[in-house]
Amino acid sequence: MGATTGMPLVAGGGRGALRPRAAAGVAVIAPPVAGSAGSSDSMIRTLGHYLLSWRLAPWLLWSQLLLLLWLQWQGWPQAQLAWLLPLLLGATLWLGSLYRCQHWRLRELARRSQALADGGLAERLPAQGQDALAQLATACNAMAAQLQAARLGLDQGRHFADMLLQGMPLPVFYKDVHGRYLGCNEAFGRVTGLSPRAIRGRSAEQLWGRQLAALHLQHDAALLRGEPRQDYPGELRDRNGQRRQVIFSKNVFYDDDGKVAGIIGAWNDISELREAEERLRMLAGVFKHSREGIAITDQRGVIVDANRALCQISGYAREELLAAKLQQFYSARHEPQFYEQIRLALRDDGYWQGEVWTRRSNGSQYPVLLSISSVLDADGSLRNYIAIFTDISTLKEQEQRLDRMAHHDPLTQLPNRVLLAERMQQAFAQARVSGLYQAICFMDLDGFKRVNDRFGHEHGDQLLIQVAGRLRDALRGSDTVARLGGDEFTLVLTELPDVAACHRSLQRLLDIVAQPYDLSGIQVHISASIGVALYPQDEDDPDTLLRHADQAMYQAKEQGRNGYRIFDAEHDRRRRNRKESQERLQLALAHNELQLYYQPKVNMRSGQVVGAEALLRWHHPQHGVLAPGAFLADIEDSELDIPLGEWVLRTALAQMQYWRARGLLQGVSVNISAFHLQQPDFAHRMALILQDYPDVPRDMLEIEVLESTALSDLERVISLMRECQALGVRFALDDFGTGYSSLLYLKRLPADKLKIDQSFIRNMHEDTDDLAIVQGIIGLSGAFNRHLVAEGVETEEHGKLLLYLGCEVAQGYGIARPMPADSFFDWVRKWQGNPAWEYAGRQRWSQPDIALFRLELAYRATLGRLLELAAGDGGPGDWDAASYADFACWYLEEGQRGYGHHAHYRELGELLQAIGSHSFTLWQALQQNDTAEIAANVPELLRLRDALTGTVRSLLPGHGVPSRHNEHFDL
Repeated sequence: MGATTGMPLVAGGGRGALRPRAAAGVAVIAPPVAGSAGSSDSMIRTLGHYLLSWRLAPWLLWSQLLLLLWLQWQGWPQAQLAWLLPLLLGATLWLGSLYRCQHWRLRELARRSQALADGGLAERLPAQGQDALAQLATACNAMAAQLQAARLGLDQGRHFADMLLQGMPLPVFYKDVHGRYLGCNEAFGRVTGLSPRAIRGRSAEQLWGRQLAALHLQHDAALLRGEPRQDYPGELRDRNGQRRQVIFSKNVFYDDDGKVAGIIGAWNDISELREAEERLRMLAGVFKHSREGIAITDQRGVIVDANRALCQISGYAREELLAAKLQQFYSARHEPQFYEQIRLALRDDGYWQGEVWTRRSNGSQYPVLLSISSVLDADGSLRNYIAIFTDISTLKEQEQRLDRMAHHDPLTQLPNRVLLAERMQQAFAQARVSGLYQAICFMDLDGFKRVNDRFGHEHGDQLLIQVAGRLRDALRGSDTVARLGGDEFTLVLTELPDVAACHRSLQRLLDIVAQPYDLSGIQVHISASIGVALYPQDEDDPDTLLRHADQAMYQAKEQGRNGYRIFDAEHDRRRRNRKESQERLQLALAHNELQLYYQPKVNMRSGQVVGAEALLRWHHPQHGVLAPGAFLADIEDSELDIPLGEWVLRTALAQMQYWRARGLLQGVSVNISAFHLQQPDFAHRMALILQDYPDVPRDMLEIEVLESTALSDLERVISLMRECQALGVRFALDDFGTGYSSLLYLKRLPADKLKIDQSFIRNMHEDTDDLAIVQGIIGLSGAFNRHLVAEGVETEEHGKLLLYLGCEVAQGYGIARPMPADSFFDWVRKWQGNPAWEYAGRQRWSQPDIALFRLELAYRATLGRLLELAAGDGGPGDWDAASYADFACWYLEEGQRGYGHHAHYRELGELLQAIGSHSFTLWQALQQNDTAEIAANVPELLRLRDALTGTVRSLLPGHGVPSRHNEHFDL
């Protein structure tokens, strides 16, 4: 490989790769192959003989001719010369042919050797025979094969080095020891726009200019002197002409002899790093010199750095702020919910801004405009918070001064009309939420004009200021007192629980104003007249309320002053509406627009119709058929109440008489108002009415009175009921359970019947409290020997449950709607009982059965609440699973004793376990907001809930009886 010694590295390959090139005039000689070293001397001697025979052959021929001539001249016999001449001639010819053959082999060997020397390593020398030339050719061929393999390895290494160089992301270049550039990689070209061909042979000054070239030459010289790798900053322009800050890195590379062949270098673009450093310096300057306080915290809110402005604003030294939490600055002016909203905003939006009251180091509080931003790392994870504090104390003070000038009276410093309107709107909004009263009071000072005229305006102003101070001190923080002008003040009294509280407050204000005043040594006495408008009784328009209060104030002055008057707009409006309604109803009574409808009462167990309730309807010409709730309230406690009640009694008795004539004997119950019932002559009038219908049995008429009516004047009602019962009339307590339901009252009242209010019946399948009330009323009716009627039976299930509990008589839409008298007659003739009810009437539940049913209701309610939460109605934290534990305890104890033998009892336990497991899984999913888990559990819980209901029903008596359609059973 010595032939490559001194070969320089040059650009080649079309991509700036480094490759060796043979020096001019240097022949490539292959070394002998292994195994041929012992015959090298004989091959050299043979080659010398060949060359010698080639050069001496002509001389040998001439020498033979001269020898023959000399022998002939010496007289050799011709015979001897005759045989010697052919011998010599043959030897000469043999030598000639031998010369010719070896000469051709030598020429061919020389030609192919030259081809090998020129780089044609694929050439091979002829190696026929076994002589020295053949051995020489074989050795040369072996050396050529070795050279060819070496060149292939060199080419592969050069290709790998070229790929490695081109694949480097940093710009790379290399040049010779004289500073001439030899090549570069593709990254070099992308940055500078120069190709390897463009830079080849050029100097640093030609490429970069004199200043940068001088810098390069300085460090190149250091490398050539043997100094280590050179790293130094510099600046160059890219292909777009922009200046780039870079760090150059250079080192030398060597040839095969270990001599320095050139310099290879690269640079790293640090422009963005320099810009980032500049930005950091700028931000550090902003952080240090900003007039706003800046704090940087970690994820937990612990301050890790704070600027000088924050120290000045807060009064804390920087060392005190470090390692402190932002909570240290919290003020008691804000509720904990306020800071929780900040935390949630940072979690959801990464930013919050608003006004906050915070604390200085001395404990004083001051307002700041606070901006907090989240700082995330490259992975999107929270790293820091940046809080910026802007002290707005001065701004707030200016705002307060301007606000006071715009919204306050300059003399008394009380709110003016503008601020009063705002306070009134706030009070109305608060009242709509709380349901409490708000009083708008208009106050006028009695005798102020006399003081002003007698002592002058200066003393008059002093009096106004003192009155304003007294009123301000007398009111609560939520109340408002304003001066509208002159000696007129307006007060807004908020959060009054009732009208009585308003009366007390008004009297207290009158007493305070009436106290004597000292006006620069002058004692004066005045009083005040106050008019009041109450909200929400009155309208919510501020101007209207002030006008009403003003009207009431003049009424107070007319009553003698030093007093107050409440404007009752609602009373006037109701009075007018009530009067109009009474007049219209009186016309309806005269024009036969009223009619009685009848709703049947049936014994569900036997299927027998046991009576009807008469219900009033008004066939209004404009509004159609109206139920009692639409008009009876307007005539309550009025003189029209009595004639209307007597009309109902006479109409019901006439209808019973008519039905009796047609063969239908049905009792009718009528509702009598408390005002009518408590008339002193009610029993006497009842006797006169009954005398007009002698064909109607007296015990067929039943009077229904409200429980609250009976309790309003117990002794009078008891006496009245006994008088009517002496006439044969029966009584029923209507809507039982909605009043006091005192056992003492129930014992004393001579009522024959109790009517369970429909509000309890409607929800007893779903509400355990309603079920308990119904069960309790049924128990009371049995204990006091009272008949019982359930109102509001709307479904077959209502009737079955009542029968299970022990109540047999009912009325409601589930049996029939109220209907005219003619329709009632036809209905009774076609009515057939419900077989399901008849069967249920024979399946009375025991107390354990009722307890099981109540447990199932509570269980369904608890599960229903959980499903409501899953549907988005409510939030986590308001679900109580106590009924689950109650049901489980019942199952293991009472249930096992009472129902353990039942075929479905084990299935009930499995359902309770499955529902409990799925319920708590769903509850955890709700707390974790796992929508997929929620969606997966809800359908299964619905299925299990229905299965539980069916299983519980199977354990109870009466289960499995199918309903049978009855065309006369009006559902």
